[in-house]
Amino acid sequence: MSNVQAFVDASKDWGNDRVREYGATDINMMQVVLGGEAAGTVQIGFEYPSIDAVLAGNAQQYSDPQILELLQDCGAELVRRSLLRTVGERGERTGAYATGLYVAHDPIDDETANNNLDVNWSHMQEGATGMAMMQVIAGGELTGVTVFITNTDSADSLFAASAKNFADPHVQKVMADSNGRMVGRVVGRRLL
Repeated sequence: MSNVQAFVDASKDWGNDRVREYGATDINMMQVVLGGEAAGTVQIGFEYPSIDAVLAGNAQQYSDPQILELLQDCGAELVRRSLLRTVGERGERTGAYATGLYVAHDPIDDETANNNLDVNWSHMQEGATGMAMMQVIAGGELTGVTVFITNTDSADSLFAASAKNFADPHVQKVMADSNGRMVGRVVGRRLL
């Protein structure tokens, strides 16, 4: 995207309300600063109440002349579109920065995943304002991967809490028992 600030400004001015008219219940946006080939990209998350609502909302967005003009004027180029489901969330969606930690693992039921998230959050809340556990439902080679989206006002504090979390013997056992392995991480600035 060649003009990120114009895109953010338009989103705050009218864009967020428009996609809500099309069924979205929440919108998040971050620009990746660190993350390999993802560096510099803007990741936008639209939340919808169902997959049907996602598909309908997407069709409405891409038939809206004002949205299409904004995308063109800001030099936006679609790189990837994925479908995720929220498994659990702790804290708040606030903070200047965000990270996305991608973990591949054997299947885990939602109740067990949320119990594990409680343990993770007990460490992560020392450096994070909020944390969401999401599973990629449709995302090419990432399908089935869990993504931990973590918000913070200090990346240093977040990474210190993350190190403490991964040093916890319970977390290590959960990772080992589920064949868990980190497959990626992005770090960025929250824009919305």
